[in-house]
Amino acid sequence: MKQEFISLEEFETAITDTTTKMYNESVPSIQLAADWGYGFYPNSRTWLVFNWELTGGYNQREQGTTKEDKTGVQNDFYLFTGPDLSAYYYISEKIRLSLNINGQFSLENTEFTGVDIPDNENKYKNVQWGHSITASLNYSLF
Repeated sequence: MKQEFISLEEFETAITDTTTKMYNESVPSIQLAADWGYGFYPNSRTWLVFNWELTGGYNQREQGTTKEDKTGVQNDFYLFTGPDLSAYYYISEKIRLSLNINGQFSLENTEFTGVDIPDNENKYKNVQWGHSITASLNYSLF
């Protein structure tokens, strides 16, 4: 089996010939965020905090081989919201208890507006709920 070698100049020319320029832009792009929370602090060593966050937005993406010929290829709408509950309890000088519970609902809706996409494949929708619970009991040696 014989292996052919090419010169550095031939290699650089091959790479340059296969390079494609692509310009991407998101116009308009809008994002809104809100956060609401309440904290309960009965003393300096114990607390309970409830928080709710909401983030949503819209992007219209454009793409092209030059800056002048960009066309719309995708419209994105997204929404993320959910609660967060955190608690910290001082049991004694050496023992402390902490708890964190959170959840998030997410909705992502994308419409592909490119010219070569069939109508039955031009939309993507993702809806999901995620949550987590974390608890810890800490013991301090000193």
